[in-house]
Amino acid sequence: MTFLWHDKYCIGIDEIDKQHKTFLDMLNKTYDAYSNSSKSIIDEKNKLAVYTDILKLREYAFNHFFTEEKYMIKHKYPKFFEHKREHDNFVKSVFELEEKLFHSGDLTPGELIDLIIDWYKTHVTHVDREFGLYLQSVKR
Repeated sequence: MTFLWHDKYCIGIDEIDKQHKTFLDMLNKTYDAYSNSSKSIIDEKNKLAVYTDILKLREYAFNHFFTEEKYMIKHKYPKFFEHKREHDNFVKSVFELEEKLFHSGDLTPGELIDLIIDWYKTHVTHVDREFGLYLQSVKR
């Protein structure tokens, strides 16, 4: 499964749009690496590699959220705290899923990436887009 970039995901802020594209590329590469049946089950041999790849995704997302939040503060976005709460809840949810992935084995790396992609699509097309529209309106 490859999740393709579409212009409908652009929110009109070049720096953020570029970060969204980079994150999407990272998601796709990680998904491709772990959708292979030999890597779909976490064992002691590949646990560190899987965790490192997921950590890179979480780290990139965290830094990206910081970028978005700086724009929101700078432009006095009225829904800043609501938006930030979405970011914080996402990071918390991914961490909880990581624990499930590594401790119970009820989740595969590919399933975790699927969940992140689903959140990404919804967040970018609705929540981030709303911020982009706000920013365009205040820059006029």
